[in-house]
Amino acid sequence: MKVRLFTLAAVAATTLLSQGVAQSDSLERALADLNSGLVAPSGNAGVTWGGDFRLRNNWADDGVNDTNNRDFDTRMRLTASFNITEDSSAFAGFNGTEHWGDAASNTATAIDRAYVTVNNLMGDGGSMKAGRDYYTFGSGRILGSSDWSDNPGSASGVWYNHDMGGLNMHFAMLNQNFGENGTTATDDMNYVLSMDYALDTGALGTINMTPYIIRHESLNANTTDWKGAALAGSVMGFGYDAEYSKYDDGSGGDSATAWAISTSIDLDVLSSLPGISNGGVDISVSDADAGFDASSGITHGVGGFGDRTGGAAWANANNITTIGLNFSPAEGWGGRIAMNDVESASGDYRETDVSVSHDFSGNVAGWFGYAMVNPANGNAPDEVTFWTTLSVSF
Repeated sequence: MKVRLFTLAAVAATTLLSQGVAQSDSLERALADLNSGLVAPSGNAGVTWGGDFRLRNNWADDGVNDTNNRDFDTRMRLTASFNITEDSSAFAGFNGTEHWGDAASNTATAIDRAYVTVNNLMGDGGSMKAGRDYYTFGSGRILGSSDWSDNPGSASGVWYNHDMGGLNMHFAMLNQNFGENGTTATDDMNYVLSMDYALDTGALGTINMTPYIIRHESLNANTTDWKGAALAGSVMGFGYDAEYSKYDDGSGGDSATAWAISTSIDLDVLSSLPGISNGGVDISVSDADAGFDASSGITHGVGGFGDRTGGAAWANANNITTIGLNFSPAEGWGGRIAMNDVESASGDYRETDVSVSHDFSGNVAGWFGYAMVNPANGNAPDEVTFWTTLSVSF
């Protein structure tokens, strides 16, 4: 009898224990299912943090007002990269800015980049990105984001790139309405389609060709588009790139065109000069018709540091010629002298730019730029500006 009671007790205990394990297992599975959309799957390599901080000051003398030496601005960007799986990742970028000193004091903080990238989505080897990010297409003369800005322009949308046997396809569907190119939400969309191809021409070297079409669709205006192509390569030590684009405003009228060409060459002769280790010369010319729209292009430095063009290189009927001399005045230092001649609907001028850069200890990169602007008509005084920027990447 005692043996039978012991056996019954053992069976009961085993039964209760198994039920408890089953309940616990079910609870764990339920919690896992509940949190599956909140946590990264197993195998996640973690988060990689990065960013940069920049302090900038400028001394400006427009020939009328007193020299300003307390115009400061700071920008700090913090980024987080999440490795989800071998083929997928996520990215978030935070941008905080502040102006102080003689400038109007203001602060701004925003998540200006947030996107997910997935490779090999359909098993075809392509790469897709969706979300918001800085976007520059090609040279940035039509669509671009300038890192010089405290709040670089970013675009929301979808990007897709695919290598098809040496013919690289790029497609983007974008709504560009944040940062330097505007902050007003609209229904306007930009569609970009381009193909990259490297053509081996033998004696002329390899020519990299990129034909493209960009379409801008608006609910309240005509559909406009840009059709063009870019070329780049090198011949006999001369590097070159060129671009031509035709703009159609959708009205059925005459189309506007724009073009640009540049070349560069290393000058070994500069190494024989005292204090100069190497150098090179670059020459660029660009021109755009008055009706050519490039309001979302990169605006900084296209006609010199002074940014007197009033827009991008192909905006405002700009005709810009730049001749630059790059050199290294001392070990660890870089230097550049450039002459810019600008004819524009915003006014003609000539600008001389001088800049030097150096990496200091503590991972501090320094840049010092000087610009002297001479209005061509003589009706306005010369302008002089000196910039200092110190930046740290982490």
